[in-house]
Amino acid sequence: MVLGGLIGVLAPALMVGLSKDESYHREWVEQVALSNAPGTGNWAGTGNVSLRAQADRFFLNTDAFVYKGRLYRVTIVELPRAIVRLIGHLVMLFIALAIGIYAVRFQNAPEIVSKWGGFAFVFSLIPNFSPVAEIPHLVLLVPAYIYVVHVWYFQSTTDRLFRALVLLSFVFTSLTTKSFFGLFVSRMLAALGFISLGILFLSAAIFRAASCIQRNANRAPLMPA
Repeated sequence: MVLGGLIGVLAPALMVGLSKDESYHREWVEQVALSNAPGTGNWAGTGNVSLRAQADRFFLNTDAFVYKGRLYRVTIVELPRAIVRLIGHLVMLFIALAIGIYAVRFQNAPEIVSKWGGFAFVFSLIPNFSPVAEIPHLVLLVPAYIYVVHVWYFQSTTDRLFRALVLLSFVFTSLTTKSFFGLFVSRMLAALGFISLGILFLSAAIFRAASCIQRNANRAPLMPA
């Protein structure tokens, strides 16, 4: 972890120079991190697929996406900014609680669940936990998708709900791109939270797989001594 952190900090500086790297980080902190308080409507466009941004799009009278120079909104009902800010904080709290619940419930499960499933579950939740999650950040989902593919094919997990969740996750996160439906529809679906929902389906699939594998392990007959 320390080595990875050092590489992540030093590699960009070696590529662009210390001065420019510091300038890039300062600009990101000022324009992204500090300007993205929940309930402000900042970064609520489709470029941000986090659940906090989704709350802003649904409950603030703010622009959701732009197409051919025209701005579109997907506001369901306009709420006070303080309420939307609270929703954003509650989202992060619930995600943190989900990680804790997984760790406690499956601590005595087989390693494929307690260890590797735990890693996959956390990776699947990172984009929805972050205040700003852009499309390139979804590369963090790769370990989670590798895990569900492994569970599907090599753990012989035939549970229909698990498989349905995996397929729904793929559909919602992949088939909503402009390659399939065009730019307007893809941006509208992203603004409506389809990508965020697809990520949640992935997290639910991992949790469901953990339950199935643990249940099958408990039913397995004990080998004679």
